[in-house]
Amino acid sequence: MKVLFGLFAFFLRVQSPAAGAEERLIGWKGEVPREQFFFEENNDEAQTTLSKYKEEVSADVSSEDTLEYTESGFEPGSQEDPDSWFEQISWKPRAYIWHKLLTKEECNAIVKLASPRIAKSKVVDSKTGQAADDPIRTSWGTYLTEDDSEVVRTVNEKVAKFSMLPASHGEQLQVLRYTDGQKYDAHWDQFDNPVVHKALFDNGGQRVATVLLYLSNVEQGGETVFPESQNWIDPAKATAESWSSCGGQRGSLAVKPRKGDALLFWGTDLTGKTDKTSKHAGCPVIRGVKWTATKWLHALPYDQGTRAQRLRPGECKDLNDMCPAWAKQGECEKNPTFMRGTTRNGLDGQCSMSCNACSAKMGSGSHADVVRGESKHTTDGISKGKVRGFDWGEM
Repeated sequence: MKVLFGLFAFFLRVQSPAAGAEERLIGWKGEVPREQFFFEENNDEAQTTLSKYKEEVSADVSSEDTLEYTESGFEPGSQEDPDSWFEQISWKPRAYIWHKLLTKEECNAIVKLASPRIAKSKVVDSKTGQAADDPIRTSWGTYLTEDDSEVVRTVNEKVAKFSMLPASHGEQLQVLRYTDGQKYDAHWDQFDNPVVHKALFDNGGQRVATVLLYLSNVEQGGETVFPESQNWIDPAKATAESWSSCGGQRGSLAVKPRKGDALLFWGTDLTGKTDKTSKHAGCPVIRGVKWTATKWLHALPYDQGTRAQRLRPGECKDLNDMCPAWAKQGECEKNPTFMRGTTRNGLDGQCSMSCNACSAKMGSGSHADVVRGESKHTTDGISKGKVRGFDWGEM
């Protein structure tokens, strides 16, 4: 089985699925602009969402976990970890669960990194390639890269081990938040339009697999359901859970969100064509809050690009219009790697000036000794600059 998965990406030839599929989520870079997640200082809905999240997370983890990330003393899935185990749940689609792939601390750290940046999720119209709001998708989310934190690198390595595809084949980690009836209707993750999605095929080829990481428990609802599949390897599992009306529809293959668990399913068959049984949906959350992180994996290495701006030696400036607001909210202390940067890995902080972190990072001198750069921004608050093959200034 493992040998088969390892050889799959090598022999795969990218093929376009049949036309007529549904709208697709932005999760790539190319001729379609990446969805931009950011908080607007005057956006009451966004600020209310963040405030609500902070209250919920405090209640959820204060009694059992810390939001700080620390590596566990053993590798999940090893003999030293009795709570982490692996099972196959279906052949059509080929689907697997690695229970407790992530630790509680890793889940909390990802949520903490993402929470200040979440915004309403959009989809891409398969005919126009434009991002737009759509009732099929009502979550809030953002993207994380290894520049943001070491925990993202750790998660990427675990995903690579689970899927047996190199980490270089993965897109950026997409973190989503669902609550109060929010959901994502049935869809495929594969690209279906060779014209609109040409640049997507050129970067890594087709998406071949998806790894869905559950970052929180959900009291009721929020299942991942495969409406075109009833192919349980163990049929007893279809009735073993207390499913919501969505999750238990007609005995369809479904997975309950449990903190730390990871679901891997292959969206293409062994010929490279879309596996129609991989059509999946995120059921409405009835009670509680659902946090997930999604990793889309390609047949070939995928170029994630780089940050729109980097600081020149001796330069001190903010790289995001929201930095002053974030600093006032205490994010310099709560999210130091993203906000201040780190000298250990040479990562630029997005808000070095607002966090008064420039002199500390330079190792000597004061703010008066460094260059205060003027950053250029588009009207929507996204910094202009080049991200391999896409110019933010052209938006």
